[in-house]
Amino acid sequence: MGDLRTVVRDAAAMAGPRTPFGALRALVGHRLGRMVTAAELDAALIELDREGVLAYDHVGPTPTIRQIGASRANARTNGASSPAQAPALPSEQELMPALGRYLHERFVPDLAPKSRGETGAVVVDTSRRPGAGIWSRPDFTVAALRRQTYATARAIDLYGFELKRARRGNVIAVHEAVAHTRYVHYAYLVVHQPAGTDPADASHGEAECRRLGIGLIRFDQPGELDGWQRDIDPLRQPPDADEVDAYIDRMFTASERDSLLGWLETG
Repeated sequence: MGDLRTVVRDAAAMAGPRTPFGALRALVGHRLGRMVTAAELDAALIELDREGVLAYDHVGPTPTIRQIGASRANARTNGASSPAQAPALPSEQELMPALGRYLHERFVPDLAPKSRGETGAVVVDTSRRPGAGIWSRPDFTVAALRRQTYATARAIDLYGFELKRARRGNVIAVHEAVAHTRYVHYAYLVVHQPAGTDPADASHGEAECRRLGIGLIRFDQPGELDGWQRDIDPLRQPPDADEVDAYIDRMFTASERDSLLGWLETG
């Protein structure tokens, strides 16, 4: 994806915003010297949007690049911004540290009852670790020990978190979280929803979360953890055990894997 993303970035910058999706796909294919599928281009544009390189609306039948560099607030109007211009909303990459802090300080401690008061868990930023295709890696993964009072078996539960910036918590984002249930037992969609944004932007996504058993976490101010709301609890999913093992081997470091094995043996 790295080489493809670079080509897509350069092609989008050259073609400019509002370039038809099909035309951009043809341009990228020409530069790569091979046909690019719509899914490949869509995934690359989503990654670039996440990094704040461009603003990509990937909802509906006509996905569109709205602006180049829009999420970095560098749109220009005769060299100066209008006084009435709304402040730029943070990109997903800029929101990632806040999500990590929330998971460490709020989410993991809340798992203690599932572990007989123990909080053995590892929080991993998996957003840039090697995936296995499109929609194959949540932004964060939490692996937590599960141990009941009257059961002799110990187990590791995986929780996946897909982070979306404001106005991106739509049906497509929900299905991205659903794809992660190939590897995780509980999948969450995490949406930045600042005050003043239209609630209708997220209404369809919320309904789809409920229909598909995906958890939903929403927040306004990233740094104010008291404002983070767990609106929907996810249903437990049954990923194939071999897929879970392969995911942990691929996404977790040797040290993180050793921690999990230690908990299973002595937790």
